[in-house]
Amino acid sequence: MRYIASGPGCEKGVIWVYCGGPGGGKDPPYLVYDFSLDGTHEQTLKYLRSFRGLLHADAHGAYQTSAVRSDVQWQVCLAHARRKFTDLQSGDIACRKQVIEDFGLLFKAEREVWKLQTAGERLAYRQAHCKPIIDRLIATITERVEQGTLLPKSKFRAALMYMYKRKEHVRTFLSDGNAVIENNLAERTIKPLVIGRKNWMFLGSASAGLPTAAILSVVQTCVHLKIDPSAYLNDILPRIKTHPPDRLAELLPDRWQQSR
Repeated sequence: MRYIASGPGCEKGVIWVYCGGPGGGKDPPYLVYDFSLDGTHEQTLKYLRSFRGLLHADAHGAYQTSAVRSDVQWQVCLAHARRKFTDLQSGDIACRKQVIEDFGLLFKAEREVWKLQTAGERLAYRQAHCKPIIDRLIATITERVEQGTLLPKSKFRAALMYMYKRKEHVRTFLSDGNAVIENNLAERTIKPLVIGRKNWMFLGSASAGLPTAAILSVVQTCVHLKIDPSAYLNDILPRIKTHPPDRLAELLPDRWQQSR
């Protein structure tokens, strides 16, 4: 996200997005945007320092650093992993074909998983139907990597290593019935920003970053919950100043929706 710098021209900041409740758990269903002046790990590590539980994310370094904590269970986004193979134009054809087929079978099985109502049912189905697929997928990738014949800088090797280096974390969903195997919710959540950026092009200053993130958080959480953002804001904005400070959580979109 570009912003007008204090000197000539623009500089580039970063909008991060954190999505609650993508699986079957009871996490708050909020879509939260954050702004930083750069894409370094510090901002995300600071944001996630008090986080505990199941983390769905791609392989950004900050997420990997957070995942070493014992109170964080990281599920690597398998949609990202699959895309690295489907986008390939070169590499071992037989291996690529097998990997892509297994990804297809896994995602097909997961569609059946989410027809089940409880975490226990989903976990049992995964153990019976998903575990053999992911085990075979990891075995195929491991065997190809450990042959030692991959070109060091090839895209095929990079696709294999994405899974190989994170074997433990691609399997988290097998031990948690509320986990999902992709972070498509985050991908969808960032799209309104990408589309909007084509219209407004840049922020007026670096100091506009956090207010922009806050507005996006409120509006997109409303959209996610199928709440009319205008109706919500017109109702709560006049009341915020007089609402008891210890009860401000009552004005959060999901609580507001429940009270209607």
